[in-house]
Formats: sequence, C-alpha cells, structure tokens
Amino acid sequence: MIFTAWTNGTKGFGFKISEKDRNIYFSRDVTSIKIQLPNNNSITTVTCNTNKKSFWNSTCRELINSEIEKWLKENNFFPWEKGNPPKFEVKQISLDTYKILKKVE
Repeated sequence: MIFTAWTNGTKGFGFKISEKDRNIYFSRDVTSIKIQLPNNNSITTVTCNTNKKSFWNSTCRELINSEIEKWLKENNFFPWEKGNPPKFEVKQISLDTYKILKKVE
C-alpha cells in the first residue's frame, strides 16, 4: 500500500490514501488508526481519525496528525517539489495499525 505525503498548504499535514487502498485496507468500523513512523532506531506512533465523511468520500481520504508534519520535516521529506510529494510503502500491521516501511522512489 502507498501513502502519499499531503499538506493543505498551511498547517495541515498528513498522508493521502488512494481510494483503492482505502477500500481494501481500511474498515468503516474502525474510527481511528495508528501509523508507526520510523525515527532512526525508534518508532513514533500517531493516531488519525477515520470517522469522518471526508476520509470516506471520493476526493479527500487524508490521514491527518500534527506529528506527521514534524516527522516529514525531521526526515527531510518536506518541503517537496510542487506536485511531487513523497510516497511511502506501508504495511498493515493489524486492523487499526499501519507501519511506514520506506520512501518509494
């Protein structure tokens, strides 16, 4: 599965999920999920709300948390070239937990 870095241009940061991946890997019964972000030899875990209409519509599908902005900046994934946000390979660990494995080139 692929997560694409996302920002609304101001203070909102997160990951955008394709409609296909959302439909395969996410459940409407799960109202929040955890994302494990690798940090050198540790993991930072953030929680994102999926109990919102915008996550389940055909256009938005963003997982948002202020810690994602911090992680993107600390790992030199932000800023990115306009129209070319970084993409990350992600593994589903459990029904509500996802782990960023690596940046996809």
